[in-house]
Formats: sequence, C-alpha cells, structure tokens
Amino acid sequence: MRKKIKFLSISILVIIVFLSTLMGCTEKPEDIEKGTLTVLYSGGEEWFQQRYGMLFTTKYPKVDIEVVSTKSLQASGTYSKEALKKYIDEENPDVLVLNTTEYVWLNEDNCLYDLTDFVYGQGFDSDGILPSVLEYLKIKGNGKLYGVAPTFYSTALFYNKDLFDSLGVPYPTNKMTWDEVMNLAQRFVDAGINIHGISQSFQNDPFNFAKNLAYYKGVSLYDSKRDLILLNSTEWKQIFELVVNAYKNGVIYDPKHETEKREITQEEILRQQNIFLLGESAITVDNYYLIAMIDKASKPVNWDVVTLPIDEKNPNTTNGFYVSQIFSINRKTSNLELSKKLVEFVNGNNFAKRLGKSSNELVSRTRYIENINNKNIEAFYELKPGDYMYQNSQEMPGGLYSSISEIANRELYEVISGLKTLDNALAAIQEESEIALKTLKMEGE
Repeated sequence: MRKKIKFLSISILVIIVFLSTLMGCTEKPEDIEKGTLTVLYSGGEEWFQQRYGMLFTTKYPKVDIEVVSTKSLQASGTYSKEALKKYIDEENPDVLVLNTTEYVWLNEDNCLYDLTDFVYGQGFDSDGILPSVLEYLKIKGNGKLYGVAPTFYSTALFYNKDLFDSLGVPYPTNKMTWDEVMNLAQRFVDAGINIHGISQSFQNDPFNFAKNLAYYKGVSLYDSKRDLILLNSTEWKQIFELVVNAYKNGVIYDPKHETEKREITQEEILRQQNIFLLGESAITVDNYYLIAMIDKASKPVNWDVVTLPIDEKNPNTTNGFYVSQIFSINRKTSNLELSKKLVEFVNGNNFAKRLGKSSNELVSRTRYIENINNKNIEAFYELKPGDYMYQNSQEMPGGLYSSISEIANRELYEVISGLKTLDNALAAIQEESEIALKTLKMEGE
C-alpha cells in the first residue's frame, strides 16, 4: 500500500540540487543519520514529491520518504473520522498533512503530538509566521498547537477600479458591511449600463451566494454532532432576505436570464468561471488564487482588493480564512525528531521564499508573498480568523449538500419571481432537506 520516494543515486541528487537551485532553494545538505519518514498526504506520492519531498531530501539526502495517500479513502463515499483513524492505525504514518476538518477530528481523539513548545521554542522562528495562522490552528486545537501550515487561504473583495471610476462611484473600503457592499453594487444597476454589480465564481445561483454569506457570517447549515439541518432559523432568514432582494434588483449576476447561446470560446470559458474576469462586473468575492485567473484573462482588468465584508458583531475577524495543508505529527510516532525536521523545513524561510514565487495560496510567512503592482494584498490577512469551524462536504452525509442546493434554489427562485413568500419557501426548504437527509441515511444502511 505504501509507495516510496527514494533519492539514493548520486546522479539523481545532483539533478535535484540543480533544479532546486533554479527554483530558488538555497538549502545546503545536512548530515544527519539515515532514516525513513512515512507521510500521510491526500494528494498522493507524485504531488508530495514535487511540492515537498524533493526539496526536503535535497537538504536531508540520507532520509527516505514513504507516502501513504488517503485518495481512495476519500473517494469511497464513506470518509469519516473513524475511517481516517483506522487508516492511520494501519499505516502508522509519522507526519500527517491534514485539512482543517481532519485536524479537528484527530485532535478530538488525542491523536496528534502537541507542538506548542516546539514551535514557540528556540530555533523555529515562529515570529516570522502570520500570527493569524497559528491562532487559527490554536483555536481548532482548543488552545494548543498540534500542527503548522506553510500556506493559508483567505477571501477578500475584489473590485474593478475602471468601472468604479467610470461612474464616479467611491471604491469599496476595508471592513464594509454586506449592506454597504450591496448599496455600492446597486449603483451600477441604477446607472442602466450593461455592467453587473456583483458576480460569483463558477456557481452563479442564489443558494451558493447564500451559503457563502452564511459561512462568512459564521452561520451553520448542518450540525454533524446532532445530525440536524439548521436552515429554518432567524439567521438564515436574514441571509435569504438579503440574497433574494439582491437577485430581484439585479444586483447579483444571474446567467439564468441569459438566452443567448454562445460558442465554447476562451471568452465563454472565462464567463463561466466569473464575468469579473471579462470586466463585466464591478465586484466579486473570492480567494487569493483569483489573481492568477485575472492575469490569464484575455482582457486586462484594473483591479484591487479590500477585506471581506465584516459581520457587524465581530468587526475585526473574518470567517473567510482557513488552511488545508496542516503539518502535524502522529502522537504515536517513533520518529519524533525527524518528523520535527520535516515540519520545520516546510514551514521555514527558504521554503516560504520558494512558495511565494510559485503558489496560488498565500504563504504563512507573509514577507514572501509577492505583491504585484502594489495591490492591497494585506486585505487578505488584515482581519483575524474567526472561531467558526470551516465546514466542508466531509462533515455532511454524501449527497446531502447537492440535495439541499437543488431544493433551496428551486424555492428561492419562486420567491424571487414573486410566486411564494420567503417564510413558505424557508419552511419547504427545511422540510424537504430533512426528508433528503433521512433518505440518504436509509440508503446508506
């Protein structure tokens, strides 16, 4: 089951050192005892080798790395805390590369080694890491640090400066509320020009916007511990009201109203990704990787960013912040010191310098984030992370989210069209979602 990454040949090592130099890696080999590290990594052997393993073994040429992948486990449709723990018990990896959900799962069951003293002790240089990254991991670790992440994701509000200038509309600013953003976007609709106020990436439906808004506000869709759908609440009603009104007023781009059939051209591909890339919307909310997509767009977009709109109750925090490559150590490892070497390496300055030049993720050592054309990149990490648990599909029964999405969009479009009240739609969404949950559970038994 294990696949080994071995760099034993002198000729291969010479090539690796050469390539690493070209990529800006200045690590010098260190003479430590020969050893083997087993790493749990969802991306599999090849991706780990390209991203981490090759450079680590350049510095530590006497160390072999074995990669065990959770790919098949996650693709099985039965991925859970119990399944992951069983897999770890069978494979006994030393280092675990986890997403936030897995990090919380394993921390809850005391499976991870406490790295607090190691990271904040001498030699690690924790001062160079964005405090929000470490704080986020401590929040998920109930006050202790059980992992370190070399990169993080964060969401910000992008805006097209030329479109704002053309109408004399003031630019968005940091720490705006969602109501303020909607009012800005409304001005583009009121101007009667063929420009949309707000657009989304990839999924351009009302429920997707509402779901993202709920996440940013820290409002949950599903309670995995109690196995409950949480849509019939005051918080969700307020979110749906905001979204329904925005769609009614044409503030949010809705491709459903477009009847023109287009050829599959490069421009149409960009349109399906996000019309912001074509200069056809004034505002979009997205992750740092949108910058790379803008750079590849066929038309130049004069953009900048400000912080994600805030929740008025917590104006200095954001829930649009998470990490997905958390390096943790198995509490049962017999390779503790070597495991610490890997954790320290991938979170070190030289590795961050390389990532800052090539990654579409934000580097935790923010001094190495490349700022092209003096954009307000700090907007991605100005706010502190909130304590809302990043909820992804791993926490929900398979197929539940897609079922809820289909039900909610049908009901929301009826409200937008004036065929149903929001109260009636909300009751129907809750009721049918509960039925969908029960059906999925019965099918899984």
